Amino acid sequence: MKKMIMVAAASLVSTVTLAAPDFSELDRTVWQKKGVDSENQYTLFLELNAEDPARLQIGGRGACNQYFGSIAATDNGVEVGPIGSTLMHCGPEQAGENAFFSALYDTADFEVQNGELVLFERQEDQSQSVLLVLERRVDLEQ
Repeated sequence: MKKMIMVAAASLVSTVTLAAPDFSELDRTVWQKKGVDSENQYTLFLELNAEDPARLQIGGRGACNQYFGSIAATDNGVEVGPIGSTLMHCGPEQAGENAFFSALYDTADFEVQNGELVLFERQEDQSQSVLLVLERRVDLEQ
């Protein structure tokens, strides 16, 4: 009985197999934070870097600022490079925008699940937890 409980408890910990990601399925796609009503808020545009296919250029819009940066493949997930943005003050929406940018920056891995882009952060024990879920908005022409 003890063994069965331990196995059941271990299966409740969410982990994702770590491997260098394949960015090809994300090239020229636009995503939006799940549950956002406005078309132009909390978006993420992804495009392969022509000079380095192990890197994606990213950009989009938070609550009121545009941003840009990159994501690079690593041996065990991804690393988000510095994120730059315009510097308009968002008023009461500033906290939400800051949280969105922090989630992007803290992303250690991702997975496309049922048409959604799920971003994960890595915990100290190397398990992963969901940071952000985005819905696919559009694929741009190649």
